[in-house]
Amino acid sequence: MLAALAAGAGLLLLLAAATAVPQLPARAARAMRLAALLLLAAGSAAIALHLALGAPPARLALPFPLAGIPLVLALDGLSAIVLLALLPLLLAWIAVVPMPGRLAGALAASGAALLAILAASAGLLALAVAAACLAAGVRHAVPLAAGLAALLLAALALPAGDGTFAAIRANPAEGAQAALMLALLLAAGPVLATLAPALRPQAASPDAPGASCGAQALGLVGIYLLLRGVPDLGGLRGAGWALPLLLAGAWATLHGAALALRATGLGGIGAGLGVARGGLAALGLALALAARAVDDGPAAALALGAALLLAVVLSWAQAQLLLVGQGLAIGAGSAMLDRLGGLAPRMRFTAIAAAAAGLAAAMLPPGGGFAGLFLMLRAAVTLPRGGGAAGWAMTALVALALGLAAALLACAVLRLLGVAFLSRPRSPRAAAAEEVASARRWAMLGFAALLGVAGLLPGLLLRLAAPAVAPLAGAAPPQGLLGVEGYAPLGLTLLLALAGVSVALALRLLAPSGHRPAPAWEGGAPPPPAWLPFGDPATQPGADSIAAAVPRLPAWRPPRLPPGPSQAAMRVGAWLAALPGRAGPAPALALLLALLLLYGAGLW
Repeated sequence: MLAALAAGAGLLLLLAAATAVPQLPARAARAMRLAALLLLAAGSAAIALHLALGAPPARLALPFPLAGIPLVLALDGLSAIVLLALLPLLLAWIAVVPMPGRLAGALAASGAALLAILAASAGLLALAVAAACLAAGVRHAVPLAAGLAALLLAALALPAGDGTFAAIRANPAEGAQAALMLALLLAAGPVLATLAPALRPQAASPDAPGASCGAQALGLVGIYLLLRGVPDLGGLRGAGWALPLLLAGAWATLHGAALALRATGLGGIGAGLGVARGGLAALGLALALAARAVDDGPAAALALGAALLLAVVLSWAQAQLLLVGQGLAIGAGSAMLDRLGGLAPRMRFTAIAAAAAGLAAAMLPPGGGFAGLFLMLRAAVTLPRGGGAAGWAMTALVALALGLAAALLACAVLRLLGVAFLSRPRSPRAAAAEEVASARRWAMLGFAALLGVAGLLPGLLLRLAAPAVAPLAGAAPPQGLLGVEGYAPLGLTLLLALAGVSVALALRLLAPSGHRPAPAWEGGAPPPPAWLPFGDPATQPGADSIAAAVPRLPAWRPPRLPPGPSQAAMRVGAWLAALPGRAGPAPALALLLALLLLYGAGLW
C-alpha cells in the first residue's frame, strides 16, 4: 500500500507536468482529471481499510537519493489518519478547479502534499513542503517555502543520525537541543496549520469556490507537522510548551470562526473553517502536552483523539462546501451570498449537502464536529485534577475559546443557509436556478453520507484514529461504536427528531385555516409587490446582517522591515514570486523535469 501511495503521488506530479503543456486539448485535460480523481478515490478507500486493519507500520527506502537526500517513505497510524482527512479534500478540489487553468497547480500541490505526509526523513519532508507551498500558488509562496524548509531542516537535523525519523527516535535530542528542536517545530507547524489557509491565492478571488484549497491542503500538512514533530519526534516534552501553543490555538480558532462569519462567499467560509481547524488541532495538542506532564494518559488520548476527529470532520465539511460552491456557481450563477437566495425549493440536493456540511462545521449535535468538541471539553475538565491552578486556568481558557468559536461558526452556518437557501431570491439568475447534474449530485450526497456517519457514529472514527493516538498518548481513546462515554448521538438524534415532529404537528393543528406560500426566511417582511418581485432589499437579511455585530479580531501581519537592503530583498522575492504567474507553470515544470532527468542520468 505504501508503494502504491508513493506511485500515486509520483503519478500526480507527472500529470501536473503533462497538464502544464500549453494549449492542451480539452479531451486530454479531462482524461488527466479523471485519472487523478480515480487515484485519490482509490487511495481514500485503501487508507480507510488500512486503518480498519490496525494501521500496521510500513517503511520503504527508494534505491536512489535526490541530491544527497535519502528518499525514505513510511506509513503509520498518524500519517494514515491525516491522509484520511486530506485525500477526500484533494478529491473535491481537483473536481472543481477550472480546466485546464489551474489544474496543473492543483495536481502538483496534491502530489507534493501526499509526499510530505508519507516522508520519513527530514530532507524529503522539507523538500515536499517547499514544493507544496510553491504549487499551491499562494501569495509570497517563495519566501514561505524557503523559510519553512529551512526551519524543518534545522529542527530535525539537531538529533544525531542520518536525518530519518527512525534515527531521530533512536537518538532523541536532550536539554537545549530538545528545546530548540521543539521551538523550531512549533514555529513551522502553526504557520501552515493556521496562516496558510487564510492566504489569498495569486490572481484569484478569496471567495471563489476552490480558490484557496491548495492552502487548505497546506493547513492539513501543518497539522501533521505539529502532531508528528511534538508528540512523536519530540516525545511530548513538558507542560511549558503547552501555554504558547494554547494561546496560539485559541487565537486561531476564534480568528478562523470570525473569518467564516464575515466571508461573502463559499470560498471564504471554507478558508475560515480551515484556520479554525488548525487552531483546534493546536488546542488539542496543548491539552495533550499538559496532560502528559501530570501522567494523565487517558486525558491526553482524549485531547489527541478530539484533535484528529475534528481535523477529519472539518476537512470533509470543507470538501462538501467546495462541491456546494461549485454547484451554486453552475446552477445559480454565483457562489457569493449577496447574489443568491430562495434556492432550497430549486436546488434541493445542494441544500441538503450544504446543511450536512453546516451541521458538522457548526459543531452542533448530532454533527461530527460536536463529538470532537465534547471530547476536547472532557479532556480540559480532567486537567485540574493534576495541574493545580494552571490546570484550572487552561480549562477556563479552552472552554471559553471553544464556546465562542462554536457560537461564531453556528452563526456563520445560520447565515449561509438562511441567506443562500431560505430567503427570497436576490437576482434573476437565482430565481431561475437549476439543480446540478447527476454526477455532482451523487458526489455531494456521498460526502453528506460520510458526514452523517461521522456524526452518528463518532466512535467509528475514534477507532480508526486509535493506532495514531495510542503510541503518542500512552493510552487509547474511547472506542465505543455508537458513541463515547457521556454522549449518545443516536439517542440525541431521536429526541431532536421527536421534538421537530411535535412542533410541526402543533403548528399544523393550531394554525388558522388558509395559507400563503412564503419564503422560510423573510425577516418578518410583508409579501413583495408585483412591481418589486425580489422584495425590498432593505427588509431582507443580507450577507452582513449577523457579521456586522461581530468585532474584527486582530490579524497577524508581517512586520515592516527597515529601508535599505531589506526592501531590495523583498522586491526581488516579490518579483520571483510573481514570475510563475506571468510565465505560466509550463517553464517551471519543464525545468524541474529536465533537472530530474539530468540527475537520474548522472546517477545511472
